[in-house]
Amino acid sequence: MTQKKDATFHPKIYYFRQSKNIFIITGSANLTGGGLYKNFEVSVLLETGQGSPIDMEFKSIINNYSENSTQIFGELQLNQYEREYKTYHKKHKRADKEFKEEIWSIHKFDISQINKFVKEYIIDNGFQGFNKRKENYKKAKKLLNKITKEKIISPSDFLKYYEVIAKSFHSSGLLRGKREMANKYKSILSLIKIIQQNIRSEPIVVFSKALPLVKSIERFGVNGLTEIMNTYNPNKFSVANGRTLKSLSDLGFTKFPSANNFNHKIYEEYNKLISDIAIACKFKDLGQVDHFLSWYYENHVKTKQI
Repeated sequence: MTQKKDATFHPKIYYFRQSKNIFIITGSANLTGGGLYKNFEVSVLLETGQGSPIDMEFKSIINNYSENSTQIFGELQLNQYEREYKTYHKKHKRADKEFKEEIWSIHKFDISQINKFVKEYIIDNGFQGFNKRKENYKKAKKLLNKITKEKIISPSDFLKYYEVIAKSFHSSGLLRGKREMANKYKSILSLIKIIQQNIRSEPIVVFSKALPLVKSIERFGVNGLTEIMNTYNPNKFSVANGRTLKSLSDLGFTKFPSANNFNHKIYEEYNKLISDIAIACKFKDLGQVDHFLSWYYENHVKTKQI
């Protein structure tokens, strides 16, 4: 039998003999009240005869363990073992506490609380509103595909398409800065093409490739980038904007920085959270999480600010 350094002995074998009958129990249960009565354990009972192949194999295993174990005798060794155990337990307890603190620092959500608002969202025709949103995003996608194929040679040419696209996203922010953004139309077209060419890539990859361009375009921001990403792959890319971030914070999540301060790692973490919410709430895609959080902002966050 191969021995591993620093390995812990964990299997349990109970070997009983009655005349020539052998009873072997092997499994997870310790010979304690918890192991035998309280815990959920798995063990197997083998019944065989003395000298059978199974009997001989288990005798060999038991002998091997016995030869490679240290037997404790007397109070001195027991006390030493007890001190070692208490030291280990103290260290383990501290590590366990630190682990729990770290786990609780990760974004968690109370699904029962969110489900309460999801029910309210459904009663308020949330799914019908989301279906309308999907239609608008389909139109936006067609225009985004068209704008990258057309011969755009001036900011005014660009704005003819851009205004309709921004209205499809219902983004007042993207409309307010349209003149400044139009001056960077070449960069925006390059950004759209990056997303088109990477719709199957991981979110962190697309975000990383597009972010330098976003930073070079005045007033465009991460909101514009993630709206377009979500338009092309709503199952994989989430939208990040002020409304969604304020809603998440109001629902009790750890606060994210503003969307325009996202880097690729923060977006990856944010995208994972939005994906988890989509699964937990049985939403159709990540776009519906954005629609729900926008609805929550209008109906719960905004009313508190008035």
